Amino acid sequence: MQTLIGRNSEQSLPPNERPVIYEFALTSTSALALIIGSVALALLCFIAGFVAGIILPAEQIVQLNGEIGQLKAAAYKAPVPQPAPSRPVETPAPAPAASNEQLPAAKPAQSSPVESSPEKIEEPEYSMQVGAFLNVENAAALIEELNQKGYPAFEQEFMDSRGRTWHLVRIGEFTSRADANQAANEFKSKENLVVVVRPRKSM
Repeated sequence: MQTLIGRNSEQSLPPNERPVIYEFALTSTSALALIIGSVALALLCFIAGFVAGIILPAEQIVQLNGEIGQLKAAAYKAPVPQPAPSRPVETPAPAPAASNEQLPAAKPAQSSPVESSPEKIEEPEYSMQVGAFLNVENAAALIEELNQKGYPAFEQEFMDSRGRTWHLVRIGEFTSRADANQAANEFKSKENLVVVVRPRKSM
């Protein structure tokens, strides 16, 4: 009764005010196709998400490897400077304490005495000859007489060009002829004997 009233009331309304009623009817084939389509769509979404999850991390890994390679190249080109080894600080040696003691004065350098060269002793070159004898006994007698008077008489022997041996009686030894001549003059005036000045190494 109520249904009939409702339908009659809808039919009594004008056409533009009547409600639109949609009726759907699904068969078993349509329902199966709808389920299969839904499952396929869900599967495609899952596969797309899985692929996106694999490709995106791979690209990130490639990009990260490139950045690491750039960092290694920069580190190789520009080596990090190593700090210079620190040198030990040298502490200055303490200055010696000032002493009140006075240092001994430096002694003046003593000049070494100049060694005087010994004077050259001149050898006697001349004698006074008071006799020349071929007989050695005559020469010995005159020498004894002169020695008794205090004269230093002595004998010298020389051989002449004819091979004869002369015994010469001489007095004194003089380094210069002048001294020998002076002594000869004094002897001659005192003893009144013949006397000549002769070289000691010749007749």
